[in-house]
Amino acid sequence: MRSFKRIMKIVLFLSICLAINGVFVYMLVPNSFIRIKVHNIENEKYDDIFVGSSHGFAAVNPVVVDGETGRKSINLCYGGEYLRDSYYLLKDACRTHIPERVIYELDPGYWVNPDTENPTYAMAYSNMSPSLVKAEYCFAKITDADFRSALFPWFHYRKQYGMIPQNLKDKREESYRNFDAAPLEEPTQVMSDEGFMYIKNSEGEKTKANMVLWDESKVLEEVPMYFHKLVRFCREKEIELVVMTTPVPEETLEEHSGNYKEADRYFAELMEEYGIRYLNFNTMETDGFQRGVEGFSDYEGHMFGGNAENFSRVLAEYLR
Repeated sequence: MRSFKRIMKIVLFLSICLAINGVFVYMLVPNSFIRIKVHNIENEKYDDIFVGSSHGFAAVNPVVVDGETGRKSINLCYGGEYLRDSYYLLKDACRTHIPERVIYELDPGYWVNPDTENPTYAMAYSNMSPSLVKAEYCFAKITDADFRSALFPWFHYRKQYGMIPQNLKDKREESYRNFDAAPLEEPTQVMSDEGFMYIKNSEGEKTKANMVLWDESKVLEEVPMYFHKLVRFCREKEIELVVMTTPVPEETLEEHSGNYKEADRYFAELMEEYGIRYLNFNTMETDGFQRGVEGFSDYEGHMFGGNAENFSRVLAEYLR
């Protein structure tokens, strides 16, 4: 009898902790594009899935690509998405439907720059539905982080208590319940329901602050490992895998030509070794979009929306 009471006390304590945690998540964690992306892949069927970094997020408009290919695609790219995240996003999508093709947008900077804990570090994981894939993802990534990131999704937002009234207002809206991307519009950018970030043209000074240049000696051990996992998984599921590198401004290519040439050599050899089609738009002679910095929001390679849509048409020609 005493053992039963002790167990019930533990269950009650854990239930209270979970309830409190849920309240903090609801109050502190804002609506996000990652939440919408994860919901879509768990509930919709896609022929093509794009995974990758913020370059792909701002460069690939699925609506434009689909208009040329006649297929249905979604853009799962976001800033801070490492290959480990791409791999588990794909596995999560395959729980409900296996796509015909995956296009991995390869940013060389993500192969040499370590992943860091920030508000997006655990967002894909936090928004996934409970599953064996999520459990595997937890052990693969979240256990490497501060334990509070795994147990408390609101941890990175704990100092943003001033946003609680706005978060509560947003979450009462029908658009939030319907996973509508429209409320995420900002003065400088708009996200589509298909996962594309349209960056509005601006006349401000363009920065070079966030550039990470290629250095083969700094390649992170885990990234080639997850690339191998991605290749193996796609082959097991009979999914076509295409790898692409989106263009950066021609001014950036000229200033850092050595770094970009070395990156192209490394990845061209890697893709040849795996027998994978590699589209490097920094070396391919293609027309149809603006290559100068005037077509980008920065020197790093994030395209303005109109230029990205033109690029998406060019990309679709190669995918078609």
